[in-house]
Amino acid sequence: MLNQINSVKEDIGLKTPVVNPNAEFLEIASDFGNPLEIVREAVSNAYDWGADSLFITFKVENGKLIVEFQDNGVGMDERCIESFWNLGDSQSKGKDGRIGEKGHGTKIYLNSEKIIVITHHHKESHKSVCEDPKDLLSTGGIHKYTLEKIDNPEGKTGTYIRIEGYNDNERSVFTQERVKDYLYWYTKLGSFEAEFDSYHKTSEDDIKIETLPEHFSVEFDFKKSESEEKVKTKGKDFKVFLKCLDSDKYYEYELGHKFGEVNDNIEKLKSEYEDNPSNYYVKKFAWTGTLEEIPEVSYQIVIYVEGDAIKRKYNHMIRERLATSALNQGKYKVGDRYGIWLAKDYIPIERKNEWISGFGKGSNSFVLLHGFVNCQNFRLTANRGSVAIPSKIEKELKKIVDEKVGEIDQYLREHGLWKMLDDMEETRTIEKIKKDENTDYTVRKESIEQRNLIKIKNRYIMEKNGQGELIEKVNLNDYVLLEPTNESEVAGVLSALSMIFPEKFEFDLLDYNTWRGIDALVREKAEVPVSESEYKYLELKAVLKKNNFNHTFRNLKWIVCWDLHKEIKDGTEIESCIGEKRKFKVREGDWYLEGKGLTPVKIIILKQIIKEDKNIEIVKLKKKD
Repeated sequence: MLNQINSVKEDIGLKTPVVNPNAEFLEIASDFGNPLEIVREAVSNAYDWGADSLFITFKVENGKLIVEFQDNGVGMDERCIESFWNLGDSQSKGKDGRIGEKGHGTKIYLNSEKIIVITHHHKESHKSVCEDPKDLLSTGGIHKYTLEKIDNPEGKTGTYIRIEGYNDNERSVFTQERVKDYLYWYTKLGSFEAEFDSYHKTSEDDIKIETLPEHFSVEFDFKKSESEEKVKTKGKDFKVFLKCLDSDKYYEYELGHKFGEVNDNIEKLKSEYEDNPSNYYVKKFAWTGTLEEIPEVSYQIVIYVEGDAIKRKYNHMIRERLATSALNQGKYKVGDRYGIWLAKDYIPIERKNEWISGFGKGSNSFVLLHGFVNCQNFRLTANRGSVAIPSKIEKELKKIVDEKVGEIDQYLREHGLWKMLDDMEETRTIEKIKKDENTDYTVRKESIEQRNLIKIKNRYIMEKNGQGELIEKVNLNDYVLLEPTNESEVAGVLSALSMIFPEKFEFDLLDYNTWRGIDALVREKAEVPVSESEYKYLELKAVLKKNNFNHTFRNLKWIVCWDLHKEIKDGTEIESCIGEKRKFKVREGDWYLEGKGLTPVKIIILKQIIKEDKNIEIVKLKKKD
């Protein structure tokens, strides 16, 4: 068999698969779903190549969106420029501490009309230009670039990149707060690596740059460096200077993800913030280690427990409660962002709240957590949008994370945070009840003042005389009811009228229930005990309409309503919830719903009863002066 295989090889030869460069470039360039990802790639490149400063500028020229990046790193030599334009040819791959590994990131720049690269390396300086990359890729072509050597008389190093017509010139997301938020959550600028050092970086306000540093020119300027080997140690000195479309100044942002300043003294919080001390609680937890079954795999976990007020203090992109969408401008709810994130290179990649269970006082407790799990053995998708984790690593790491969150939960129970939250919740509930009742009182008071009253004059009540005979007695005080607007109020008016004027109704109201089913059970008036009576259904409506009957007509004897809708006339067809149809008919001064061969349903219109009685009138409420 082996000889046969070798023979086939000699006959047909070995063939090498071919890659379609247009399809691959187009696929990778199109795979970046968020236009802000261009910022992530610029930050990673500047950081990887020794810069301590990166200037990012968004502006519009002649209707075109222009994006500029300028760093003072070591620059690119000719080979590095080639890899910049190539696919899967990263010069950072395999180098410790470097973020770039796939050679895909800068392909997001191809979603533009023109790219200009000017770079100074200690060996040589170059200018490279790519015209119409997006159009060429979209029409089946391949982008091309020029490369020429240029002078560098001052011997400085660094790279300047200008992207014209980026993102089809759609620019709504490139505002200062939105780009800043992206920088601190999805780029190396938001690295939380310092959380495992000896110091804790507290959240500070942004530094507004009134004048640019002397070494920087918006036109072009670079930092001196003799060789790539003398690249400074990357770390806490890295900064980004950002100017977006809605800003006329650059703002300086320092390296390090923003967390709240630790404040975990429960008693002190209670004295400082009586209303809701848990809103200001901050506690840090951090662990590093290696996996037990795969000891060569290390992990770093940092989790802050942060109250809502603290998050809002440093994160201005959290949406205000009840804010309208027009005011949000890309803002998000706390539950949309916080929890547990997976990270690589200390850059958050993907949220994994499903890794934690049983934390806190309910399903929404995860919003207290502001945590990250870093592991360099995570594999990233081409656009760094999600994490692919080998199954063995995922199983063990997930267990570790769940255990650590369990330890946090136990700590918070033992040190009183959960009790404080319970107390605050009880207080909030009481305050909410008070507030709701006050609001409800105001609304109902205003409603009463806008409605009519039913005024019953010369009320007759029945009482027994000395011989035990029933006699009528006139009550000189007028009896007042509120004109009903819903079924419950109709029930109240019906109950009152049936007690005062029992002769006007053919039934006694026995049971009233709005929870489910038809509203009331009644009995026809008769000289028999209730226990021996025949019960009938009665339905209540504030206003009877032809399309609001949410029950069946079967077993229904009466409908009591305050009034009829103006669309109801003699002969109008009314349909029940199961498609039964009855016609509204007027016969001998009474109203019915009738169907051929079916028992009529009698309709009692309370407003009509009142109109026909000289002792009852509808009047306007007299407000107090």
